[in-house]
Order: sequence, then C-alpha cells, then structure tokens
Amino acid sequence: MYLLRRKQVWLQRFRYRRGYGIHSPFAFNFVTGVVYEKGIYYAYRDLDRNYGLHRKRLGFSFEKKQLRKCARLLFRISNYVHPDFILVYGNTKNWVDGYLAAGCVSAGLMKFLSPESEMHTRFADKTLLVYLDDIGVAEQVWASLSGFSTLRSVFLISGIHADVESVGLWHRFQAHPAVGITFDLYDYGIVFWDRNRYKQHYLVNF
Repeated sequence: MYLLRRKQVWLQRFRYRRGYGIHSPFAFNFVTGVVYEKGIYYAYRDLDRNYGLHRKRLGFSFEKKQLRKCARLLFRISNYVHPDFILVYGNTKNWVDGYLAAGCVSAGLMKFLSPESEMHTRFADKTLLVYLDDIGVAEQVWASLSGFSTLRSVFLISGIHADVESVGLWHRFQAHPAVGITFDLYDYGIVFWDRNRYKQHYLVNF
C-alpha cells in the first residue's frame, strides 16, 4: 500500500521534479542544490549506520529507503541554514534529532513537547531551524518565534499530508500573511522566514 501511494504521488508531481518550472533563482538553487543534492556528505555513512539506515539494514524495503532519503534531507537543510539553534517540537524519533544536529554541529539543539514549553526571547537575533512533527501547532509556534529570530530562519514541518485535516492546516498556514516562500515536498513542508522575498508556494517531487 505504501509503495502504491508513493508511486501515485510521484506521478502526480512528475512535472515538479528537479526545479522544472521554477523561475526564482533563490528557489531554483534551493531545490537543485539542497533538496536534490546528490553529493555524499562526510557524515552520511556514520549517521546511516548509527540509526540503522545503512544499506545492509535497508534491504529491499522502499519505505526504509524513503526514510533514509528524508533523514539525509534533514541533514542537508540543517547544513544549508547553519542555524544558531535547532528547535525540535514534539516526540520525534532519535534519527530526526541526530541528522539535524549533525548538519550543523555548532548549533544548540533544544527539544520541546509543546509550544508553551519555553520563553522565546532568548532567540532574539538568532537564526533558527524549527522542526515540527505536528502541523496543528505551526501557527502557534510561528507566532511565538517570528518576532525574535533572523530572516534566515526556516521552519521544517513533518506530516503535512498525513490526512485531510493536515493538508487543510498546511494550506491555511501557507496563506498566513506573515508566511513567505514555502516548499511542499509531500513528506515535509519547508517555510522560509524571509518575508522580503515575493510570497510563493512551490510543489516539489521529492
């Protein structure tokens, strides 16, 4: 069932692969240079082995291979943003924290179970990479942080297509007046804090 669903998604998004149709240099460079980056980073081998995502353990499971693909994407995004802090909301898997932290070893990683867990003034003028495992709290977390952090900060939201309700919440969040450029990779929604750029939403066949 999982494989059939992923094939359907791939076919639906076929014309959105590898930056085709994207005219913004910023968006095109992000899609081709981060989302679709094929280079083998120094940390991949150790990370894959530490979290059971190396080739020997994956076997022929498409779902596990997709999991590793997503894990490596988290690493690349963290490496790209190079944040001062990585904020992880929710009861996430260990591999999520591991790949995010490895992407920028100088960043402090902090975990919160809910948006009310912490005062956010400490993040004034800091670049943040915020990971959410629940689209339902996105607006609340965004409101609590957007007045403090720098415009280089990025939101990374998991499960935006988990069900019909999640899709609706993702579309509502995209329409938020304070939200700028977003990328819908199906597995993740990526939101850039920088509101000086023209508001645009991109589908990506990831």
